[in-house]
Amino acid sequence: MPKLSPESAARESQVVRAATERLGLAGAMAFLNADVGLGARPLKLAAASDEGARQVLELIAVQEPGEAG
Repeated sequence: MPKLSPESAARESQVVRAATERLGLAGAMAFLNADVGLGARPLKLAAASDEGARQVLELIAVQEPGEAG
């Protein structure tokens, strides 16, 4: 498995933190690894680009607290 660049790792960390704060640990893990309509799993999308991370963060922000996606 290829190692993430520091930038990719930072974006992943940012979305994991935001999802955990909003959805709780179990909800965050379910959300970040699910098909939530973005064309890729949220974690993969966030790691791929700043734009992907932005999209994921916007979707996290509109989730109901505790919601798993």
